[in-house]
Amino acid sequence: MQLSDCPDHVVRHEPARCCRCARDLAGAAEAGVIRRQVTEIPPVKAEVTEHRLIGRACGCGTVTWGEAPAGVTAPVQYGPRAAALGVYLWHGQFLPRDRARAAMADMFGCAPSPGALAAMSRKIAGVTAPALDAVTGVLAAAGAAHFDETGFRVAGKLAWVHSASSGKYVLVTVHARRGRAGMEAAGVLPAFAGIACHDAWAPYDTWDNVAGHALCNARLLRELAAVTETGTDLDVTWARQAADALLALKGRGGRRPRRRPRRHRPGHPGKVRHLVPRRRGRGDRAERRPRR
Repeated sequence: MQLSDCPDHVVRHEPARCCRCARDLAGAAEAGVIRRQVTEIPPVKAEVTEHRLIGRACGCGTVTWGEAPAGVTAPVQYGPRAAALGVYLWHGQFLPRDRARAAMADMFGCAPSPGALAAMSRKIAGVTAPALDAVTGVLAAAGAAHFDETGFRVAGKLAWVHSASSGKYVLVTVHARRGRAGMEAAGVLPAFAGIACHDAWAPYDTWDNVAGHALCNARLLRELAAVTETGTDLDVTWARQAADALLALKGRGGRRPRRRPRRHRPGHPGKVRHLVPRRRGRGDRAERRPRR
C-alpha cells in the first residue's frame, strides 16, 4: 500500500505538553508532520426509498396521478446497484446463488429471493447486449485470436463454455454443444479471417474462412510435460529441449532489445539456432551449444 495524496478525511492529533519538560505547547511552532493512513470501508446498509404517487382531483372530476421515476414499476423492487451487485456475486465471482444471497444479507442487510436474482440476471443480460456485439465485432476483425472450450454445468446438465480472446477483449459464451454449433453460436469464428490459435481440436479445422491455424503453446507445453513423464529417455530429452526452447522464445519475444539487432542474412539461422536441439542418439547428454 502507498500513501494517498488525496485522503477523504484528515484528523490532526496535537500534543498538549512537551514530553520532556511538560511545558504547554498551545500556540507553539509546528516542527513537522508524521502521516499515517488507514483505509477502511464505511458501514453500508441498504436504504429503502418510497415513491408516493400523488393523485389530484380536478374540478372536472378527473384524478391525475404523479409519474414514478423511470424503472420504478412495481410496488416493491430492488434498485440497479443492488441488482448489479447480486448478479456480480453470482456470475462475476461464481458464487452459488444461495451464497450470493447470503453475502448480500450479511454485508448489506438485504437478500433477494432466488427468483428475483434470476430476473435481475436476465434483465442485465439484455442491457449488455450492445457491448457483447461490439466485443464480438472487434474479435472477428482481429489479426489473431485465441479460442478454447471447456465443460460447464448448467441446471445440472453438461454444457460448454466457449471463449474467444484477443488483447484486452474477451468473449465467453455458454452452449449445449462443444463443437461447431457452439462455436457458430458465439459469433466470432463465422466472421473471423485471422490466425486462430487453439488446442488443435478437429472442429476448429472446419472453418475455411480463417487465414490459418496456430497451436496453443500452453497446450503444447502440457503435452511435452506428459512426454517427460511417460516417454523413453530419448523422448524425455527432446521434450525438455522443446519446452525450454518455447519458454526461451517467449521470454525473448516479451523483452525489449537493449541494442539494435543485427540484420538477418538469408540462410543464416541467427540466435534462434541455439534454442533448437540437435538430433542426438540414446545416451547422449542433453546440453545446449555454447554461444558464440
